[in-house]
Amino acid sequence: PRTHEGNFWHKAIYPNQVWLDGLYMAQVFYARYTTEMEGGKNYDDIRRQFRTVREKMFDPATGLYRHGYDASKTAFWAGENGCSLNPWLRSLGWFSAALIDVTDNVTDAAFREEMTGIAAELAKNLLPYIDAETGMLWQMPHQIGREGNYPETSGSAMVAYFYLKGARLGILERSYAAVGEKIFNAICDRYLTETDGKLNLGGICLVAGLGPENNRRRDGTYEYYISEPIVENDAKGLAPFLMAYTELLLSNKEEK
Repeated sequence: PRTHEGNFWHKAIYPNQVWLDGLYMAQVFYARYTTEMEGGKNYDDIRRQFRTVREKMFDPATGLYRHGYDASKTAFWAGENGCSLNPWLRSLGWFSAALIDVTDNVTDAAFREEMTGIAAELAKNLLPYIDAETGMLWQMPHQIGREGNYPETSGSAMVAYFYLKGARLGILERSYAAVGEKIFNAICDRYLTETDGKLNLGGICLVAGLGPENNRRRDGTYEYYISEPIVENDAKGLAPFLMAYTELLLSNKEEK
């Protein structure tokens, strides 16, 4: 199913809803498939997904994106503009990674230019939210230091991946590679530990979402996002950490 703007629903249980997370879940595969199997015939459909997100979910007050958007504007967590109340770091991480991976998988020059513009804007806008003290981004990225908030691993790792891969491929300015490396090293310093010869990665938000209707605890408020469990070694933190590390190795190899 799709919204009236032509965007995919996040899931069947979330009618008319677009979440930033979904831009990575669907569009990276979609872009690669249509490039390799269909000669890029569905580029306009993929472009529409990102254009709608930029138009509807970008928050000029923070320069970031809200976590979710309900095209019907009827979800209990949606404001007058249909958006959820706050940005959430991991969803920004999914979106940033999608921008780079989709751009890497398409061949149309105009499409790549448009995606590069969105990526460059986000790369610049994320910089103020990299905490000078910890070197990471926080669970609620626009409220560093607020009680209950914390530097979060999975989203920080995805942003590091975004900067490192974007710089390596020339989608972002080369100087952003150093930004990504600093974030990755900050994660290691704060949350990577060794116990009995085994590495453990902490500081990972287990899960967060918006609704559905029968779960009104997930209302998009600050209090909700910081209430979700913080865990070690969850795949949603380990995978982007390894993705960022791979990009760091590739960047260092190219410099040599």
